[in-house]
Amino acid sequence: ARHLYENTSYVIGADAIKAGMLMNALQLRGYDQFFMDLVLNVDLAEKLMDKILHTLKDMWTHYIEEVGEYIQVAYVTDDFGTQKSLMISPKMFRELIKPRWKELIDHIKSRCDAKVMFHSDGAILPLLDDFIDMGVDILNPVQTSVSGIEDTFALKEKFGDRISFHGAIDVQQMLPNATTEELENEIARRIYDLGRNGGFILAPCHNLGHDITPDKIVTLYKTARELGGDPAALEARVRDNPSYFELHGVEV
Repeated sequence: ARHLYENTSYVIGADAIKAGMLMNALQLRGYDQFFMDLVLNVDLAEKLMDKILHTLKDMWTHYIEEVGEYIQVAYVTDDFGTQKSLMISPKMFRELIKPRWKELIDHIKSRCDAKVMFHSDGAILPLLDDFIDMGVDILNPVQTSVSGIEDTFALKEKFGDRISFHGAIDVQQMLPNATTEELENEIARRIYDLGRNGGFILAPCHNLGHDITPDKIVTLYKTARELGGDPAALEARVRDNPSYFELHGVEV
């Protein structure tokens, strides 16, 4: 971490602790059982999540002792959404999970000067204000294939002054199946939607799978570099794409 910090221009991310209050409780108890615990055995559910919280705080303490002065981003993860909805209600999230995540994020930020990037797949739009309250600085991913997240223009308009975005290039349909022109138009659209006034890290919204050919990956990064550094070319690309006006009814 020190070598990268001193010898490169990289943004250094602390990304090694793949664990979260809900996801690990689900894995330990089984999905069906823990979802029932959250309703029928709340005391056990809270004690289990507290154990996970205290373990994560201890792990992050030791991690930051090693790399804290060299990192700009701390990456944390938990999953709350499916393709169409949340796994649990917003009310249950706010009562049982949000306070524990805020405690962990406060703990991380008290020990290093890093932004927190929070990973949660799925249709998590109803929780985005809560993520901001928890201290999340960057949302990962902007998964445009799920309900509520597909309109990135509206996402930026509502939340863009309070949180940054990471992702937005779909790996389920767009990258595997789009033509080169369709992919270039998609990249232009997402940069324009989410990158206005900064606050956007363009990336695939998840891992690049075996069904994504190398030429698509080259197109992704080549187009992102070209349009990301040339606002005039970006605006021209969006202006020449009729589907953009159909989506938003706005002038570029």
